[in-house]
Amino acid sequence: FQKYGKPIFAIYGTKDSMGKTVTKRLVDVAGAQELELEGSHPCYLDSPDDFIDNVLGFMGLKEMAGE
Repeated sequence: FQKYGKPIFAIYGTKDSMGKTVTKRLVDVAGAQELELEGSHPCYLDSPDDFIDNVLGFMGLKEMAGE
């Protein structure tokens, strides 16, 4: 993705040890931006507002998140 100028946003939950491991690898290998949110593997279910706000922010659309 770096080769094509496409950013990677890797998000994992505080209770997702495998997600953390994979995310660290994406950071090291592909220059991903990482975010840890409260929750398990599907952290978007445990922290939906934080998930949406951060994804929109990463995409440069945060002003659309109801601010």
